[in-house]
Amino acid sequence: MTIANLPNWFHTFQKELNDDITNGAKYDYTRKPGIYVIAYKTQESTTHENADDYIFILDGEKCTLNEIIKRIAEFDPVHTLYDTTLEKTGLMIDAHASCCGEYCDCDPVEFESIDDVKDLATNHPGEFDDLISCLCLEDDPCATYFEQLEKLKNYAQEQGINVGIDIVPVRTVQRYREDQFFLTRKSCERHIKKHAHKYYGRNHHAYAEYPYRNDEYMRLVALLASIDLEKSTIVIDKTRYDYLKDR
Repeated sequence: MTIANLPNWFHTFQKELNDDITNGAKYDYTRKPGIYVIAYKTQESTTHENADDYIFILDGEKCTLNEIIKRIAEFDPVHTLYDTTLEKTGLMIDAHASCCGEYCDCDPVEFESIDDVKDLATNHPGEFDDLISCLCLEDDPCATYFEQLEKLKNYAQEQGINVGIDIVPVRTVQRYREDQFFLTRKSCERHIKKHAHKYYGRNHHAYAEYPYRNDEYMRLVALLASIDLEKSTIVIDKTRYDYLKDR
């Protein structure tokens, strides 16, 4: 930026600064303005009590829970289905058939013996495959969910299924890139948009770090918001500073 561009820059900056002062709280219901940094979401390992999600590892590679279930079921689908009905696997059969159908949520899947499961697989393979595809865990990241995951992992080990399964409880946290800062929300958002390839995939967004307890900073903000370039003067708004200070 050259000195000749300063008036144009300041006109845009001041407009955005006043927007932060007046409307900033509409974004996150916190004090405005602030010094803006780039925030992003990331996952960190934690205890299962504090987890809001899980990362699944299969044979050393990150995977989905469905991939683990599929690998276990493929090893011995007949026993896996039967043991699931006996609540040995940690899985459930989420058969979303309409009521009065062959299977539905109000008519749980039950078998008299494993021979019945073998008969189903032999004589009604389509129906058997449908039930295998319905194997799942309830999507409820809590202590019970984690216990069912551990039960599934232990079941695989007991059955001698040769897969390496690891379950990592994680929580989503917000972190900040503090190597650079921006004077307005919109200038930060422009930077993220301009360099989108650098910030892909982690929900990067502008975040205001609030030095609102810094009296000198608030005076500076009030001064910058009060400068009138067209009249070459400072238009002091007596309520501006108190408004900023008390937010």
